[in-house]
Amino acid sequence: MTATVDSVRAPSALPRVLIVEDDGLVGAIHARLLRSVAGNVVVVPDAARALDLLGGAAFDVVISDILMPGMDGSELLRTIRKRDRDLPVIFLTGAPSLESAAAAVEHRAFRYLTKPVPLDVLRDAVVEAGRLRPRHPAS
Repeated sequence: MTATVDSVRAPSALPRVLIVEDDGLVGAIHARLLRSVAGNVVVVPDAARALDLLGGAAFDVVISDILMPGMDGSELLRTIRKRDRDLPVIFLTGAPSLESAAAAVEHRAFRYLTKPVPLDVLRDAVVEAGRLRPRHPAS
C-alpha cells in the first residue's frame, strides 16, 4: 500500500497531518474528516513508512494507531521523540491498556483517544495540536 497525499494545498495556517493507520478504511475516513481543518493530510499504513516521511517532510501533527504490525505506536512515539521533542502525537487505540497509556504519558503524547473516536473530538484535537506547532513554509 502506498502513501496517499491530499493533492490540494491549503493555506499554510492549517496544520500538516500524518496519519499512521494500518486499517485503510479508518485512515481514509479520518483523512476525509481532517481535510476541512488541515493543510495536507497524508495516510500511511505503518510506522516504518511514517518515519521515512518524517525524515524528509514537515508535519505539524501525527495521528497514530497503537496496535499495528511491525513497529507499534508506542515505539513510533519513542522514535519520534528522539528526533523531535515537540511534535504533537495523537494516539488512537481500539484496545486501551495501562501499558500503552503509561507509554503515552511517558513520551508526551498529545492525546490518547479510544476507538471509535467521535470525529468531532479527533478534529478538535488536531486543531488544538496544530496551534502548538510553528508553521513551516509551504513547499
